[in-house]
Amino acid sequence: MPESPRWLMKKYRYKEAFASFSRLRNTELIAARELYYAHCQVVTERDAFSGKSLAHRVWELFTVPRLRRAMISSAIIVTSQQFSGINIMSFYSSTIFSEAGYSTRDCLLASLGFGLVTFVFALPAVFTMDTFGRRNLLLFTFPNMAWCLLAAGCCFLLPTGSAARVPLIAFFVYLFSAFYGPGIGPIASIYFSEAFPLSHRELGAALTICVNNSIGSALSLTFPSLLKKTTPTGAFGFYAGLNILAFLIIFLVVPETK
Repeated sequence: MPESPRWLMKKYRYKEAFASFSRLRNTELIAARELYYAHCQVVTERDAFSGKSLAHRVWELFTVPRLRRAMISSAIIVTSQQFSGINIMSFYSSTIFSEAGYSTRDCLLASLGFGLVTFVFALPAVFTMDTFGRRNLLLFTFPNMAWCLLAAGCCFLLPTGSAARVPLIAFFVYLFSAFYGPGIGPIASIYFSEAFPLSHRELGAALTICVNNSIGSALSLTFPSLLKKTTPTGAFGFYAGLNILAFLIIFLVVPETK
């Protein structure tokens, strides 16, 4: 990030880096301490990179056990984020609400509400992440997202004329996004930024995001045909199953990084 303290230090502009830290911290003493810590990290990073090509460092992500474990855990986390079905909800929420019987105007309003709920419920993560830990929040939210999707899917089976059908579908979709907000939503990015050592953090994060976008694209592109072939109930049930699968894999494989 240009003009950040670390970037300034990499360019040997330590005076400006200290001024930047002084703006960020309460006292110059704390700023000086953080400057020294960051300096040690920059020196370590330079030593780690010396004589190693980019291709060699990418290779190390898969051959060095410590780095491989970080890569696997991070890939599982971002894959689980896509398995949760959040992007399907985001991209196709208007379609889903249309299937439920909403008018065009109501579909747009319902989609706006979905985004608002996701945003508001992401805020508690700021306070709970370091209290409960990343792993515990994930293990709590995935089963709850699964039953919300299952309940929303079952509500599609209610008679079209039923007054409870549309509000119940919206309620469970909103509840799903409320559970997503403090869990897998923000934690995915936090996790892969903590899992890798400084020497391979940028590469590890880049590859992890690549995995995330690839799986997200595959799931998003296949959702319309899935919806058509299995009906909304089947599609929601499928993603509920993926949530349970993600829960089991995280429980068995992913360590805490708090």
